[in-house]
Amino acid sequence: MSGTRSRDLNPNVQTAGSKNSPKKRLHPLAKTRTKRHALKGIQQLRAAIKQKSQPCLNDQRIPLEGTAPIANEALAVGNRIHRATKGAPFQALGNELALRFESRQGEWSVGHLLLFMNRQTPPRTSRVNAILRMLPQLSPSESVRRFSFNGTDCLYRDHLGRRVVADVEGFGSFSVQSEAKFTLVGQEGGVEMFDGTFTTFLVVAALEPGPIEVVVFLGRTTPVAGKIESVSLPFEGIGWFAGSSSAVELDDRHETISADLPFPFFRSIQGTGDAKIIRAEGKPFQLVDAFDIGDEQALKERKFKVQNISKLFDLGSTFPDGTPLAAKVASHLNAAVWRCSKPKGTTELNLRKTYDAFHGRQRAKVYVDGQVRGWWYEAGENRKNRWAVSDFGIIDPSLSDLEEIEIKIDPPGGSQLWSISRFELFAR
Repeated sequence: MSGTRSRDLNPNVQTAGSKNSPKKRLHPLAKTRTKRHALKGIQQLRAAIKQKSQPCLNDQRIPLEGTAPIANEALAVGNRIHRATKGAPFQALGNELALRFESRQGEWSVGHLLLFMNRQTPPRTSRVNAILRMLPQLSPSESVRRFSFNGTDCLYRDHLGRRVVADVEGFGSFSVQSEAKFTLVGQEGGVEMFDGTFTTFLVVAALEPGPIEVVVFLGRTTPVAGKIESVSLPFEGIGWFAGSSSAVELDDRHETISADLPFPFFRSIQGTGDAKIIRAEGKPFQLVDAFDIGDEQALKERKFKVQNISKLFDLGSTFPDGTPLAAKVASHLNAAVWRCSKPKGTTELNLRKTYDAFHGRQRAKVYVDGQVRGWWYEAGENRKNRWAVSDFGIIDPSLSDLEEIEIKIDPPGGSQLWSISRFELFAR
């Protein structure tokens, strides 16, 4: 990892068992200090249902600082649940899960997962049904990243010559499968951990050659849980893709997915046949603005301004799924600012760029209406299939009354140039 960034990895996981249940009868999922990835979590929960074990409780907290929009959304959901249940403890009966958010002295709880194993008792009250309708929630900042390398392959070599095989910024959870020794860069002492959570960033470095796979759930530290249903493709909606008989494409990202993990999608699934999904609450995102960096008229209409941008050049290459594209592309060093329209009442945004991935580790600070919304970071590079798509999600209730917003993308000094060919804004 380059010394230009000084960051700390602070997994903060707390787990607890039900106060009314003896420890020896708690499900193992409630006792582990680190989370298994989502698929394993779902499998364990299903196994617990079959065994009719005792209720289990998982509790994770992350600092409020730096995640205020997400925290506000979580608290809003918590308030809705509180009203729906009139303050009473809520339950999900059968094999359903309920998710609860709370605020506690500057922290917000990512979720209490309460699983009640009595499969013979169906939900009987409107309060329980109201909760099940609300959940699960899907944040636009949520995504799944899979990094898989063998031999001496990697994303890049850090300043110590180590193979960096995963590099993301934000919060979430991770799972590592490796035959090679590895370390979490930034973790004090370089601790090896196969499963866990992170609150700021995650960098995994392999210390020797060999196969290694890292799965990262950005924006999520609890297992994806909900009713799995079958739908015909193509499908428009929002939720998690949980599998299909053939490869599919999510949200026109030009990446072919064969799911053994729950991948979030926000607009559509493209493919043939049937797919298994877990629906999320709300409507799918809609495209509200788009422009190409080579369209002078579109840039003028949006009052696009940027310093130190390269000359436009034509790039003919392909996306990771082999889809060809010929378009203009440019890269800039300093901040780019422009204005764009969005429908009034929308509070969730998904910023997307189509760009040249010839250089990896592209990083920029994102502002919306002058407020910092986080870091947009793509560590990977691809010099064969150079076209790539990257997304950045935002939730902010204060955006509801606005019909026009200002977006600013500001790469820091010392980072790679920020590549852009096309920008799209989705909202709901």
